[in-house]
Amino acid sequence: MQVDSCTGKGIMKKRVVAGGLVLAAAAAWTGTAWYTGKRIEDRLAQDVQALDAQAQRLGKKLGIPVALELLSFERGVFSSTARFGLKVTVQSDGKPAEKAFEFTGKVEHGPFPASRLASGDIAPVMAAGGVQMAQTPDAAAWFAAAGGSVPVTANFLFAYDRDVSGDLALAPVKYADDPVTFEFSGLQARAERAGDGTRGSASLAVDKMSLSEVLKGGAANAGRQTLTLDGLAVSHQSSGASEAFTSSTTLKVRDWVSDLDKLPLGLKDVVLTLGSETAAERMTGKATLDVGSVSVRGQHVAKLRMAAGGKDMDVASLKAFQDFSESAPLRVENGEPILGDKMLAASHLLKFLLARPSFTLSTLEVESANGTSSLGLDIGLDSPSFWNRDPVGIVKEVVRNLSVRLKLSTDGMADLIAARLELKGATPEAARIAARQEADVMRDLIAQKRWGRIENGVIQVDADYRDGQLDFNGERMPVEAFFGRVLLR
Repeated sequence: MQVDSCTGKGIMKKRVVAGGLVLAAAAAWTGTAWYTGKRIEDRLAQDVQALDAQAQRLGKKLGIPVALELLSFERGVFSSTARFGLKVTVQSDGKPAEKAFEFTGKVEHGPFPASRLASGDIAPVMAAGGVQMAQTPDAAAWFAAAGGSVPVTANFLFAYDRDVSGDLALAPVKYADDPVTFEFSGLQARAERAGDGTRGSASLAVDKMSLSEVLKGGAANAGRQTLTLDGLAVSHQSSGASEAFTSSTTLKVRDWVSDLDKLPLGLKDVVLTLGSETAAERMTGKATLDVGSVSVRGQHVAKLRMAAGGKDMDVASLKAFQDFSESAPLRVENGEPILGDKMLAASHLLKFLLARPSFTLSTLEVESANGTSSLGLDIGLDSPSFWNRDPVGIVKEVVRNLSVRLKLSTDGMADLIAARLELKGATPEAARIAARQEADVMRDLIAQKRWGRIENGVIQVDADYRDGQLDFNGERMPVEAFFGRVLLR
């Protein structure tokens, strides 16, 4: 059988073209990976600087100096190796002591990192990699507590549009150094952030953590104090630009028990939610808290519910006042704050008040076995006149309206007072008798002084203030008359 020479040349040409395409693709991939490696080095240096600034601000608020830096970056064609340093200053025997930790990471260059191709993910990305804590003298105890496992590991993903995502894991640890014992089930966390900052999310979860300490001293002081946390979960989401921004955060705790400082308190089924919306530099925020059970020495005492909010808050002015207070406290001259500093601080507060913010405590409710007590609060603020130097006049101008709604169950108060007395060492029976007497005395005193009305064993107080007039339990009067009555009583 003979093969036509033209056909053979055609097949050869196709093979040459295909081989050329493969070589061209390989060259393009190699060139792209090399160029991506250079971009990663620049971006990583910028990101570490930004993280260091955030860590230093947080450390300053917590009183724990922190510093993060990029120690080295060894760039290859398809992957690079990075080393990071973290320094933390802690108190040791009453003196500051610096602890140094190192982290090493492998960064796979895009557009197609090998680990993602191996897992079947062919979407192009800028980089993918992982980081883990390295063995250092200051990390030795942490490695030992983790049973030889790497205590901290993380994975990250950089997209070409500057989107970033990653996860963090802390290994389970057990630590015992008389008199302290610490056990930690580990932590799992994940975070995502858009490159343009318009959206982000983060979450973390801890199954269990416990801390105990053997108390030293004589027989009267002997014993152990403990703190146990079960089922911690935190999630956070944010979206929008700086001029129109929303965020929400939820914290859940399944069980929290503590007898630190001989305070045997327990909390079950705790859910805290925080939310905010910002538009045109005005923020509206809300918060809710639910505690399924507050217990003393394992005995249920009460449930707790709370909902609060605020609106028309000038966040820029409030932040400026906070930053001024933290970075430049008022200077003093001849025992008095310098006038210029006072005026600058007052200007930030005045701008905040010009937005006419308002705050609401829609409910603060405590439910015990024998009764429910609640508090509601609404307050609106306004800016004062510069020429008004009378303190009472300033307060009347700043507080444009105030409403208070209070209901106190005497039986419920007795439950809470009894729990407080038990914490102080009273027996349950003695605590109940004393609590009942104390609640009755409080009820009778309020009735005698006409601070509220009593209906079916529930003390009720209603107050509503606006325009200089106060409606107190149905009786309307100028606010000055109310304060005069308080002083007389």
